Amino acid sequence: LAVPSQARAFGIDVSSGVSESQFSSGHRHGNFSFAIPRIWQSFGRGDPNGAANVRNAHAAGYSKVDGYAFICPNGGSVSSQISGLFSYLNENHVDIDTVWLDVEAPSLWTGSVSGNRNYMTELIDAMNKSGLKYGIYSSPGEWSSLFGSWRILFPRCCYATYDAGMKCSSEPFPGC
Repeated sequence: LAVPSQARAFGIDVSSGVSESQFSSGHRHGNFSFAIPRIWQSFGRGDPNGAANVRNAHAAGYSKVDGYAFICPNGGSVSSQISGLFSYLNENHVDIDTVWLDVEAPSLWTGSVSGNRNYMTELIDAMNKSGLKYGIYSSPGEWSSLFGSWRILFPRCCYATYDAGMKCSSEPFPGC
């Protein structure tokens, strides 16, 4: 599949409740084709708006709906959060394609590069074993604050760049 270099897909990520009509408006007027609602909060619980946001995005006609999970040391152990995430997805019948691990906010991590690397290694191992399709969402600045120049393999990545334009001119974080 060849995609012209000028082709762009626009999407939205949300962390608060969004109605079907709000998603629909973004789909029609904002040309958004995908949505990524938050499904897991940084303090170790499912997002109370996440499941409804996923359903509302599907109902509004989005062609792709993923979810992002803010799994970090602040929320507890990797095993308890992965177990909780699975329960949340199953109990709420959350229909998503990819879980994006939101890797940001150094103040919610261990406070040391080595501790952060250990936690992330455990998290990636758990996701590899989970059977869930996943990727990493971060930014070059957040990644380097948390992990230094560490490069680790993961299946897909998405990174933020805020350049006030419709171009992506920054470099991704290591491993991306």
